[in-house]
Amino acid sequence: MSDEIEAGIMRVAIGNVVDQLVDRHKHDGLSDESLRYVLEHAAAATLAHPPAPLLEIGTYKGNTAVAILELLTYLHGQGKEPLLVSVDPYGRKPYHGGDHVALDLYGDEVYCAGKA
Repeated sequence: MSDEIEAGIMRVAIGNVVDQLVDRHKHDGLSDESLRYVLEHAAAATLAHPPAPLLEIGTYKGNTAVAILELLTYLHGQGKEPLLVSVDPYGRKPYHGGDHVALDLYGDEVYCAGKA
């Protein structure tokens, strides 16, 4: 089988997995289009440079990190996933030396419950 055909099959397979993950993670705080974008780019990055670590900067409860980890497990196998570092700045916390506090986000109680 040619490399071009194999690449096409892989794109279709990844597309199917991304679709399943988007369906599974609906209502997790990110639009379907945004989650699809993140997952497609995470797949491209990890396949282009295995086993390069990935950095995910989240904004709400770590749900995108979970979806990325599920994708990495599919692509690389259980226990063989590349390192995924997730930074989740959250809630009513001051940033940049205290000059800005995000409002209308969740506080410590919701954050801790989401990580449980």
